[in-house]
Amino acid sequence: DMACDCTMEFLDELAQLPSFESLHLRVGHMSYSDRHLRRLLQLIFTEQQAFLSLKTFVLKCSNPGERIAIPTTTMLKQTNLKSLILPSLYMENCLEILPSIPHIKSMKIDRICHKSHVVPFPVSPSIISHSCTHLDLNVEHYTNWTDIEYLLERFPNLLQLRITCDFLLSNAQQWEALLRKQCSRIRKFHINFIHTYIVNNTATYEDLQKSFSTYFWLDRNVEIVQDFENCRLIVRF
Repeated sequence: DMACDCTMEFLDELAQLPSFESLHLRVGHMSYSDRHLRRLLQLIFTEQQAFLSLKTFVLKCSNPGERIAIPTTTMLKQTNLKSLILPSLYMENCLEILPSIPHIKSMKIDRICHKSHVVPFPVSPSIISHSCTHLDLNVEHYTNWTDIEYLLERFPNLLQLRITCDFLLSNAQQWEALLRKQCSRIRKFHINFIHTYIVNNTATYEDLQKSFSTYFWLDRNVEIVQDFENCRLIVRF
């Protein structure tokens, strides 16, 4: 119970356990203004002597629409996290924390948000995660190709990539160019195209079959799946 009066003391004690490697936390209604949640994130990502042995952190909530932000500090803390799952995160924040998770292998963010629709990322282009091999992201509908390219440039060693995005990003040529340039090591690729709002002249299942039929895709045994129940089209290999 994140609202319990004893939670703060419990979190501080938990952070000092010498062999505490995995933390899975499920909460109901979550708000980033909650001081207990902010304290937990501070302990994991900025407190130098807290959660030193933590390798897996999973945070789930019943209202993933709530946006959270991981605190950053000028005094860099390098965690031992290898697996990270969060309900939401600002894209800028997602990139800012990469220096704090140099050993990360797998990252899953259920909702990637933007602080601004127009302001460029205030993140140094030198920030790169060489260790991450598995990435699973659900990006908001106003995410464009520039955003996707900028993001994937930070993960040059991906082996598995799973993305859920708006149907407007279903251009096969652009995905092929992006994978060739940014993610040439990928062995498993899964993208869910969904309609986040109504747009005229969107591509059909037949359109996707045709556009994802070049040698690049056929050589990887690409599969196009129509998921009627969830109103999405899936491209995967």
